[in-house]
Amino acid sequence: YELESSLEEDLLSLNDIPDPPSGLEWLLQELISLRIAFSQEDSESSAQAEWLSLCLRLDRLMFCLYLLVLVVYTSTLLLLWARWSST
Repeated sequence: YELESSLEEDLLSLNDIPDPPSGLEWLLQELISLRIAFSQEDSESSAQAEWLSLCLRLDRLMFCLYLLVLVVYTSTLLLLWARWSST
């Protein structure tokens, strides 16, 4: 019985509608919600900027590695060609 009465009280409390905020209170609530939204967006954009920076560094590293492999491969082919042509 106690459980049922507490459920009834909870349901009755849902029916209580708070008074609508006055103009200044509404404006304050809107400004606070905008501030929260912008701060969340800033934190998301800074996290994206960090990931982009990491990806850019990784991209540069992979490109340098590619150039190194290309130079080693080309020099190997040139050395082999020079040795075969001299015999």
